[in-house]
Amino acid sequence: MTAFYQFTWLIFIIHYFDVHRGTAQLLQACNRTALGTERIRIFKGLWSVPVSRHRVNRQLVAALRPLILQLAKQSPSVQKSNRGGWHSAPEVLLAATARYMRTAMLPDVLLDAVAEHIQGSTDRQAREMPVGQPRLSGRVELRLLGVWANVHDRGHGHVTHAHPGVLSGALYLDPGGPEGTTLCIVDPRPCRHAMETVHDACSSGVESTRGMSGAALQGLEEGDLLVFPSWVEHHVPLHDKAHSRVSVSFNVDVDVVDPHGPLDIRLRSVHHLHAASNVASPTFHDLFGTVVLQCYSSGSATINASFRSTAATDSGTQRAKRSHRSQPSQDLAALLEDTGVQELWQCLAAVLTAASRPCLQASRGVFQLAMIDLPAGFVQTGRQRHCPESAVGVHVLNGEVQLWLFDPRPAVSVAAAANRASRNLFGRKVALRIATDEVAIFPGWLESRLEADSGGATLLSLSFNADCRSDTRDNSGGRT
Repeated sequence: MTAFYQFTWLIFIIHYFDVHRGTAQLLQACNRTALGTERIRIFKGLWSVPVSRHRVNRQLVAALRPLILQLAKQSPSVQKSNRGGWHSAPEVLLAATARYMRTAMLPDVLLDAVAEHIQGSTDRQAREMPVGQPRLSGRVELRLLGVWANVHDRGHGHVTHAHPGVLSGALYLDPGGPEGTTLCIVDPRPCRHAMETVHDACSSGVESTRGMSGAALQGLEEGDLLVFPSWVEHHVPLHDKAHSRVSVSFNVDVDVVDPHGPLDIRLRSVHHLHAASNVASPTFHDLFGTVVLQCYSSGSATINASFRSTAATDSGTQRAKRSHRSQPSQDLAALLEDTGVQELWQCLAAVLTAASRPCLQASRGVFQLAMIDLPAGFVQTGRQRHCPESAVGVHVLNGEVQLWLFDPRPAVSVAAAANRASRNLFGRKVALRIATDEVAIFPGWLESRLEADSGGATLLSLSFNADCRSDTRDNSGGRT
């Protein structure tokens, strides 16, 4: 049997503890570099694309498949993202299932799967996201926006597209062959270093996929039901089997009626939703998650002793008024190397780069460094833009800052602005508290913003690609 998911289309997704041995070894080396503190925290599923796989009752599949094949002979096809094949009008399928089917109602099965997806995603966010991040709660209502059927013969498929609504899905009634079928999902991150050739499983045949990155969900079988965010772009490769590929697609809107209390998912104005016997418990796969590292550096103590002896003379006046950016002194640069702090930075950057291929480039040991003084109560008014291909970071020498990191996916910004459920399910900013002697390393495609506590802060800004310069919407702008 072909595995359900193979991340072989343009991007190699790495998870630290169970996929990439070299990355785990790098992580152990970083712990040793941090003088045995073992205090490296890894956030490895930030801003991922959640895809859930459900198994649907075989009796339902057996009832739907011949009904759809009959409809394909009787009802004209509509033109959407499909290239060839039969795409039903939205009202045709639901009307036919209500009239002829004696098994569970199709809308209930689809909405039960969506409810399972929302509950599972919310539970995992509570376990994996940084403390204090918002998540979906209260009374949530689901509304089916549309359901349609697809029949593909040889040479038929769907070009790259996205859907309306909050969540969408596909129920596979016949993959067309024993090896299953494939759905290709586009990586929504601003990755400039996608591989130049596509995996055979996701070669469209009718459009160019050059420069895209993504994942091939392969081996999809009869009775598999996928649920994924409506905003994520995806396409269906051209069918290459003699037997027809048959599926049902759908879109669902999600509204937060009352945000208070525990999560309560309902069909709009009717009843509570519980997983029906027609849908088995799902398995989840988080695609394209962004990795962020946070680490305590015991080597900073020596640096701070030297730094504090000159802080009042060099930057005390500036700190009282506004933020100040400068180049570190030669003495500080030498200390960074002698105490092993610079080695720790490079080690963390290597881990992050290995976990983010092919979007990040190796630093080759060269980086940019700047010292930043922040006054008490400073709040950066603009977001910092970084080099997308580089690992970047901050190292707090004195004080404490709050580092805001912002969702890098443009499509989510639009969805989150329009819908509260989307905002809590997908589109969120992350806040990390970075204290004295702590380092945070993150990919340069994230935008960031800094806030200082009541005592102000001094930190080092790091960029691990000297050939790529960052910019800002507001270089030093802030308020106190």
